[in-house]
Amino acid sequence: MASFRPNRQARAQLARQPEHKAMLREQAERVKDSAERESPIGETGDYIDRFDIVELPTRMRVSNDDFAWHLTEFGSVNNPAYAPLRRGVRRAGLRLEEDPKGGGA
Repeated sequence: MASFRPNRQARAQLARQPEHKAMLREQAERVKDSAERESPIGETGDYIDRFDIVELPTRMRVSNDDFAWHLTEFGSVNNPAYAPLRRGVRRAGLRLEEDPKGGGA
């Protein structure tokens, strides 16, 4: 009887396929659109314009490079937590797995 051997390169091999990259891009666009809709409209509206999709070797990342993104996402003493990125992921129908150490994925 043959034993099962997992393909440890499967993730990297899959990530190189154009169809897979297109699917990841489509999902990232959905997250970005949802996060923009969940964002508060401030005096300047700059926060909404600061979302970007970053293509990594095996995944896509939706980010916001506003100088105070963390205050909008997590809140502060003077600001509620709007959580547009976290809500954007959930509204796009994806599962959010937060890194408790904040190291990113």
